[in-house]
Amino acid sequence: EIADHCGISEATIYKYFETKRDLLTRVAEQWFAELLSTPEDDTRTNSIRDRLRHMVWESLSIVRAEPALSRFVLMELRADPNYRSTHICELNREFTSKILRLLEEAVRCGEFRSDVSIRLLRNMIFGCIEHQTWAYLRGEGDFDVDLAADGIADVICRGMANT
Repeated sequence: EIADHCGISEATIYKYFETKRDLLTRVAEQWFAELLSTPEDDTRTNSIRDRLRHMVWESLSIVRAEPALSRFVLMELRADPNYRSTHICELNREFTSKILRLLEEAVRCGEFRSDVSIRLLRNMIFGCIEHQTWAYLRGEGDFDVDLAADGIADVICRGMANT
């Protein structure tokens, strides 16, 4: 189907990619690279909560916009025993580091407590995002991007408030 769509022979595709999985992996890598090349909104004047909500909203929106690629990355590529040594893993780390930097800033400026690991918080956020989208990715349900983004941001910000 891909060869037909591109107007080339199937043999040409296999000249560059040994398997369909290799082709899909390359597509996923390019997709991640495009996501990372998109300039970040200059939201530094917004509150930590608003900026976190926006980042969570973007992550949820990506899944909503590209369920097939999201499903492939989350359910196929990450399950690979060699995942940690792959380019897609490096790209994922770069993607999640945006939230990591925001959480570090929140601790540094005193808005968040410093007694909880920033990496743990990042993992909790992305764990929530993934859990919220699993049924959708399996074709068994749906989710509301705005409600999920609000809920995740509120839980993290209220739980980490430096009061």
